[in-house]
Amino acid sequence: MAAAFLTIASGAAVSSAFALTHAGAIAIHVPSHAAGWGAVRVEFAATSGGPSFSPFLAPHAATVPLAVWSGTGPGLGALVTCPTAYGRVTVTNSVTAQMSFTVTALAY
Repeated sequence: MAAAFLTIASGAAVSSAFALTHAGAIAIHVPSHAAGWGAVRVEFAATSGGPSFSPFLAPHAATVPLAVWSGTGPGLGALVTCPTAYGRVTVTNSVTAQMSFTVTALAY
């Protein structure tokens, strides 16, 4: 996967799923109209299609989901490693209109 284009539907707080070619680093492009959603986070599943996605936790706090972006956009967040190749983007508050995100695999 070079890039995945994801959407969060109006009234929802989770995106469509993405699949990486391997569990590596990713960048998440946050749109300019991000104010009001709270934090942008990433959840991962053990297999493609889920069914169970789990939040990626902050390394310093074992029970706190890691935010890759917080505040108004536009912005660019990154994870230097992903626990699996299957994920989705989440926001802490439901969106009021469909929102699009881009997830890009990074080569290190």
